[in-house]
Amino acid sequence: MGLHMIEFRGAAGRRRSDGRKRVTMDVRNAMFLSMSVVEMLGSPEAVTFHYDPHKQIIGLTPADPRRPNAFPLKQSERFRVRLIQARPFCKHFDIKVLRTISFNTIEIDPETGTLLLDLTDITYSGREPGSRKEKV
Repeated sequence: MGLHMIEFRGAAGRRRSDGRKRVTMDVRNAMFLSMSVVEMLGSPEAVTFHYDPHKQIIGLTPADPRRPNAFPLKQSERFRVRLIQARPFCKHFDIKVLRTISFNTIEIDPETGTLLLDLTDITYSGREPGSRKEKV
């Protein structure tokens, strides 16, 4: 009998506040920034989104919340993170997230102060779409 094993490519779920840099985005395009990432940005009230479609890099730049294209950073009700509703941005650039992703590359551009998130270097968490099976 030959086995056909599939490697799990997700990460262990961690819900502790250990000061790690962490940015995730869920299927509703809600983006969650850990407090260490918010501090890297200078603890802004809002950000503007930027995108390089060729390199698939998302940029977040601190912004005045009164700007028409500024996205506010809201306090999460459940966790010590900041939440950004990124749906309009993702819809405009046709960025589809089919299950929750964690960005592995999180860095600040020293010239512009922009937070850079690489969509080609992510880890998936949660189930793949359509993978729900009956319990054994």
